[in-house]
Amino acid sequence: MVSIHVKERFLGMTGEELQALYMSGERDFSNADLQGAALSMATLSEVVLNGANLSGAILMGVDLSRSELVGANFHQAKLWKANFSVSNLNQANLSEANLWEANLLDANLMKADFRRANLTGAELWNADLSQAVLSRADCTGVNLTGACIVQADLTKTQLRKAELVNADLADSDLSYANLMEANLSGANLSGANLESAQLIGANLSYVEVVQTNLAHVCMRGAHVTGVDLSSAHCDRTVMPDGTILNC
Repeated sequence: MVSIHVKERFLGMTGEELQALYMSGERDFSNADLQGAALSMATLSEVVLNGANLSGAILMGVDLSRSELVGANFHQAKLWKANFSVSNLNQANLSEANLWEANLLDANLMKADFRRANLTGAELWNADLSQAVLSRADCTGVNLTGACIVQADLTKTQLRKAELVNADLADSDLSYANLMEANLSGANLSGANLESAQLIGANLSYVEVVQTNLAHVCMRGAHVTGVDLSSAHCDRTVMPDGTILNC
């Protein structure tokens, strides 16, 4: 457990100072103030940064795998190709952060804030994004295969060409989201709100849409093999062949 004296040393800490302490064996930097710190390519696996302030930090290629980052602030941080695999980012703030091609495999991202973040090409296989906020985030080409995205906010999120195979999106809000050419094969969309979402050319094979809101959705050219729309809400829904469905 870090003493109050040690915690005081973490106020206004530079990236170099943190790396030096880490190399000496220190691991718990909870509540550290690292705003704007430069830590690109640093190896900090299994570090504890719960509640730390890393807003605006430069963290390209940093290794934060298997780390405790609960409630950490990464607002507007540069996290290109950062490694967060198997890390705990519960309730972390990643709003407006640049996570281009970041590794978030098996990460705990419950209630995390990704509003307006750049997640283009990021890997989130089996990540837990339950109740996370991704409104207006750019998730173009993101890999969310097998991810748990239950009750998440994905309003106006860019998910073009995203991989969502077998993802659980139950009760999530995807209204006005762009899912053009996305692969949602086997995904669970039960209870989800997709009003006015774009699903042009998407793979919706065997998707679960029990009590799903598909009002004003455009599915022109989409693959809908094995999809049962009998309990979905359709209102001026554009089907793959261009016909309009109301149900």
